[in-house]
Amino acid sequence: MPEEEKELIKKSLDKNFTWKQIVSMFPDRWVAVSDGIYDGADILSGILRAVCTEKTLTEETLRVYGRGIKVHWRRTTPVDKLKAYIMQLEEHGQAVQ
Repeated sequence: MPEEEKELIKKSLDKNFTWKQIVSMFPDRWVAVSDGIYDGADILSGILRAVCTEKTLTEETLRVYGRGIKVHWRRTTPVDKLKAYIMQLEEHGQAVQ
C-alpha cells in the first residue's frame, strides 16, 4: 500500500463519512464501518474504522474486534470471483499470466 494512502487512512480513521466519500477515497479496498446509517443492506454513512487489502483483511479484522468495536465490512469496489482470485494470488507474490 502506498505511503500516501497509509497517511490518508490514519487521518480518516474514527471519522464519519458517507459511503460515496469512502468509495472515492479508498477504491478497491475493504473497509470497516461502525455506527452506520443504512438503507436496507446499503451503507449510507458511518464511522470509518479500518481500510485494508485482501492480504491484510484477517489482521485488520482482529485489530478492530480487539478494540471492541462492532463493524460491518464491505468492499468499496465489487469484484467477481475470478478477479478476486487473481488479486489474491498477486498479493501473495504469485505470478498471473
